[in-house]
Amino acid sequence: MTVKLTIQNRQAQTEVVPSASAWIIKALSEPPRDRKKQKNIQHGGNVTFDEIINIAQQMWH
Repeated sequence: MTVKLTIQNRQAQTEVVPSASAWIIKALSEPPRDRKKQKNIQHGGNVTFDEIINIAQQMWH
């Protein structure tokens, strides 16, 4: 996780910025899993090029 810290007029604001891998896993529409019970999971599926461009634009802003 990346945290964005913005300070304006001595007021700090924090914002959690998800990584690109989190966006791609979300685009694969996989069901949620228990990280303690399921290890070494292989991700599979199709992601269109337009979805990759959309993820890149979201990361840019």
